[in-house]
Amino acid sequence: MEVPNERLPRRYQGGVRAAAAAPGSAGAAVDVLVRAEEATAGEGGGAAAAAAAAATAAAAAAANVQAAAARKAAAEAARNKAEAEAAAAAQTNRDNIMRQYQEDGDSSGSDGGGSGHDSLEDFGVDPAEVARRERQRRRRRAFDADPAAHIAARRVLITRIWLTLNVFLTLRILCASVGAGSY
Repeated sequence: MEVPNERLPRRYQGGVRAAAAAPGSAGAAVDVLVRAEEATAGEGGGAAAAAAAAATAAAAAAANVQAAAARKAAAEAARNKAEAEAAAAAQTNRDNIMRQYQEDGDSSGSDGGGSGHDSLEDFGVDPAEVARRERQRRRRRAFDADPAAHIAARRVLITRIWLTLNVFLTLRILCASVGAGSY
């Protein structure tokens, strides 16, 4: 009894099945040509018809390979486009979030929102120390936002303090001299 190899389980098909490849691949086209040659050798008179059938099968296999490559390229292009759109959307989202943090930091004097300050840092600390830390954070944010403006404002403040101090010292000296009778 003789059974065609295609009908046998794969483990019993041997070298014939191992040489076969996926439909539409180059290996499948070679297999079609080999079968056509075997058919022509057995018939004798139908060689031209078998060769034509083999050529048609080979052309169909090549067309299948090209179609599969085109589908794969289209899928890759669609995936790349989707990834680019997702990346652009994520960048826009990050920009919006950063803009909101900057607007919150500019408009409010408190540490709510995006300041990075944890209110638990001040738990159990003297209120004067909490106020000092708050002033320091505000000054640091002001310097980070515009260093030149912050330095100019600090210079004006220091100049005012020195002028006020000079006035008080002058008045103190004047009062001391009036009290001593030397004025």
